[in-house]
Formats: sequence, C-alpha cells, structure tokens
Amino acid sequence: MSTDEESELELTPERAFAVLGHETRLAILFELWKQRRPDEHVPQHPMTFSALRKSLGMRDGSQFNYHLKPLVNRFVHHAEDGYILRREGERVVSAILAGAFTDEVVFDAVPSDKPCEICGGQTVFECNTDRTLGYFAIRCTECEGAFGGTGFDGALSLTESLLPVGTRSRNPEEFYQALDIMVKHQIMSAVEGSVPTVPGP
Repeated sequence: MSTDEESELELTPERAFAVLGHETRLAILFELWKQRRPDEHVPQHPMTFSALRKSLGMRDGSQFNYHLKPLVNRFVHHAEDGYILRREGERVVSAILAGAFTDEVVFDAVPSDKPCEICGGQTVFECNTDRTLGYFAIRCTECEGAFGGTGFDGALSLTESLLPVGTRSRNPEEFYQALDIMVKHQIMSAVEGSVPTVPGP
C-alpha cells in the first residue's frame, strides 16, 4: 500500500464525523448490523451491493455508491461475496443504540438510603441535572462530602457515567448497584495495570 493510500485510509476524528454525517450512510451501517449472527461462528452474512441498495429503497445505483464508498475500509469491509460491517462500524451502531447521543434520563435529588461516608448524613441520587451534567452522582445534603464538584450546593461521594441505555429500565437504586459493579471492575483493571477505557497498559 502506498503512502498516499495509507494517508487516505487514515481516519481522523474530523474525517469520521464527516463520513458519518448523512442519514443514508448511517442507514447502511444499521442494515449491515442486522446481518450479524452472534450465535454463529461466522458472525455476519455479507450483503451484495444490489441487495444492500434495495434494502434501503434506493433506485439510483450511483447515488447509493456515492454514500457507500466513503464507508468502505473504514466502517465497512468489501468481501468477495458482499459487504460486511467492520468492528469500527459496530461501535458506531452500538453507541447509537445505547442512546449515547440521543437519550437522557434524569434523576433530581432522589432520596437515597445510603448514608454519607463522611458524616453519615442524608444523601440523594442525581443524574443529568444542571449540577451533574452527564454524570450520575451521590450527593450529601449535609456536608462537603468526599470531594467537591463545580456548581454543587452539596458535595459528592461518588460520580460516574453510564450510557443512557443503562438507566432506562432501572430506578436510581438499581442504577447505583450497576454503577458500583462497573466501578469495581474498573478499579480491578487499573490495579492489574490496564487503563479501563483503553485496551492496553
């Protein structure tokens, strides 16, 4: 592969957003996502150009190719028997399905039965409020807590974030329990020398 080809395939964050900035291109990723077969050794069934185009209801082949081409080698793999979703494409679809860019669940000062670790006072659950932004927090109403937070009228004993899909079917207490498990896994990973959000040391 030439240096020019490598440069063309290099996907910066700016290019990634530009490539995905059209509903037809996202629709292509979702259609290929539907072909996944997690219970089979071969996880996906390739779709031919014609089948993929027809599944989206597009008649103009050149117009469809205009949107498909930027996805190939970046989010979509072109195999001999058709197109399949690359791991990068799966991550995009997973983030959208998880509600990372669209959904928002709000808990506003919901009383908690967990006493403050510092003073033993009353704590409340908060999530996506003006004080916590995109975070879930346990806030003490009676002391400064374990650490402060910008804009808080009480202080924090825990803050963390989960994708909205993790909150839709849970009440604040259940969300806290799920969060507690996630944080413990992150700590264990860090102790072992691996950054939880980065696959490497």
